[in-house]
Parts: sequence; structure tokens; C-alpha cells
Amino acid sequence: MSRIFLKIFGLFLLMSALVTHGTCLAQLKASDDQVRGFATEEMSSILKAVESRNYEQFSRDFSDQMKKAETAEKFSVLSEKFDKSLGKLVSLDYLGFYVKGANTVALFKARFSKSEDDLFMRLVVDLKSPKQRVTGLWFD
Repeated sequence: MSRIFLKIFGLFLLMSALVTHGTCLAQLKASDDQVRGFATEEMSSILKAVESRNYEQFSRDFSDQMKKAETAEKFSVLSEKFDKSLGKLVSLDYLGFYVKGANTVALFKARFSKSEDDLFMRLVVDLKSPKQRVTGLWFD
């Protein structure tokens, strides 16, 4: 009798684990869709702002700390460098994301008209913030 109970209990645990795993995968997909949508829209807006030299558009979703770090003067230098060495945006590809603490780091590669190399970019956002603020931005 106890062997039958153990087998049924084991089967119950296995089924529970499979259901939980499926639920986690569904939540991960929803999270990826959420990050992809928000981050792609945000990165596109940032790159268009760099191209058009529009600091207000560039920094509109930045956290207060990011606005202090990325001033209008630094933005002007960045825009000039982009224009001289990279040119206009040709393509932007979302590569995925990872979570680090309260931040979500979205990864992109972009191709520009004056460069044969891809540019790797990281956009850091706080998705838990009600306003989904940009807390970091790197171009490699």
C-alpha cells in the first residue's frame, strides 16, 4: 500500500513540476514581449534623437541620475561623433535581455550608413518603476 502511495505521490510531484515549469515559461515569454516592445521603442527614439540632435527627445525617459550624467553638452559631442563616424541608422535588432537587480538590460545591435561594423548597445531600464525610466545606456 505504501509503495502505491509513494508512486502516486511521486507522479503528483512530477506533474506539479511540469505545470509550474510551463507557467514560468509563459511568464518569461510575456516578460520578453514586454521588454522587446518597450526597449525597442525607447532605443529607436534615442537613436532618432541622436541623429536629429534633439536632446529633449533623447533624455525624455531618463531617470534623474541619467539626466545629470548625460547633459546637453555631452549629448552634443555624442551626436557629432555619431554623425561623423557612423552616419544614419540603417537597422536596429533586439537581441534579448537579462535582469540585474531592479534593472532590466536590453541588448541591441545596430548598423549605420558610414560603418561596416555593427554597434552593440545596452539599454538599462527599471521596469518596476511606474514610468519605466531609462537608468543606463552604453554604445560599444
